[in-house]
Amino acid sequence: MAWSPDSTRYLTGSGDGGVRQWDAATGELLHHTTTDTDTVRSVAWSPDGTRYLTGGGDGVRQWDAATGELLHHTTTTMFVWSVAWSPDGTRY
Repeated sequence: MAWSPDSTRYLTGSGDGGVRQWDAATGELLHHTTTDTDTVRSVAWSPDGTRYLTGGGDGVRQWDAATGELLHHTTTTMFVWSVAWSPDGTRY
């Protein structure tokens, strides 16, 4: 689970490969994205709140927070347990 930088939304990852974006005030589901992995182990917002990362069985994925569009996928042969952004949002 990860809070957006402005605390208005939060992300959850799940065992079904889903990433869900929620409205923090109402609990309403805003967005649901499914990855190709069986489990999303980690999620992280970019510092400006426009993108987020997911980490799981096949690497790290970068998503557009407004549309849920996949922006970038870095594959790995190892399971990714944690993801994070650099403070300036240029690297992860």
